[in-house]
Amino acid sequence: MTVTKLSLTAFALLGASALATPAFAQAPGAPPAAGAPAAVPAMTFDNMDPKVKTFANLGTVEGSENICQAADGSLFVTLINVSKLMKVDPAGKVSEFASVPNAANMLGVGCGDNEIVAITFGKTFRGTPAVPATATAPAVPARPNNFDDNDVHAWVYDLSGKVVSDVPIPKGMGLNGFAYGGKPGIYYGGNSGRPEIDLINTRTKTATVWYDAKEYSGPPPVPPAGRPIAINGLRVANGWVYFRGIKPSSNPAVPGIYRIQIGADGKPTGTPQTIQEGLATDDFGVAADGSVILPSGRTIYKITTDGVQTKIADPAVGGPSLIVSKDGKTAYWPTRVAGTTTEQRVLTVAIP
Repeated sequence: MTVTKLSLTAFALLGASALATPAFAQAPGAPPAAGAPAAVPAMTFDNMDPKVKTFANLGTVEGSENICQAADGSLFVTLINVSKLMKVDPAGKVSEFASVPNAANMLGVGCGDNEIVAITFGKTFRGTPAVPATATAPAVPARPNNFDDNDVHAWVYDLSGKVVSDVPIPKGMGLNGFAYGGKPGIYYGGNSGRPEIDLINTRTKTATVWYDAKEYSGPPPVPPAGRPIAINGLRVANGWVYFRGIKPSSNPAVPGIYRIQIGADGKPTGTPQTIQEGLATDDFGVAADGSVILPSGRTIYKITTDGVQTKIADPAVGGPSLIVSKDGKTAYWPTRVAGTTTEQRVLTVAIP
């Protein structure tokens, strides 16, 4: 276990496909040339840090996106490209809980008070690469990732998987990170299209801007890539909203984890506090003491509120999100192994 004071690290910021973690590293080919750095061993489920365990096999090669835990200990995992919501019971048994067949993507999920809420996009956020001209067709310019016009819905399910309500989300709210707010019907979502944190009320079926996070949006867009994803992962814990944003004034963009307090009136109060800056990550969990637990590359980190960084597990197959268990003792995360026929898993490690 390594403990250091967190410092800014160089990195390459991933685009909206950064909602995914990298595929398993390919097996090394020819030996490296003399003086070249040694090849990084292929990352597999079999050569992870022995502290990391498989809690469940999701039984699908489809990539995951977000995870939450219900009061009974069940985990709920969204499958981003097939818009399905999987349930993993406390014994690790996996079943399909819900599906929205006409949706392009399913992103966030929140485990509320006797309800589960999943966020779908009717129109995908994913950009497209440029296509060169041919003898019969003109060139098609690249289209950047788009979180501004996605036909977003919050699907509210009871604990049996029955749809209770469908809450249409206003155009321009590209909800990405998503979490239960601790009060019946109240959820918070990170808007990746317009840098803001939105509040969704499933009782009144409304969505409003809760916090303007424009300082955490990253540098201006550079065509054709577009603006980097700003507000992404999000969690609510101990009266604070934690969010993954972009370090203010950084160019190129540097990701960070920040938190802002929920005031007695339910509105944001004070200015955001910095937890860490420099580690590339998507979504994360928060421990009882306010520490952030996050996957970044092949490492699972614990970062205290004053920036002390601990490697909990290294190496490990990472994932796009992580949740801390209700009892605060365990981290769970779903994998997103890309470009293979490997079935995804929910992995787990004890939190020191």
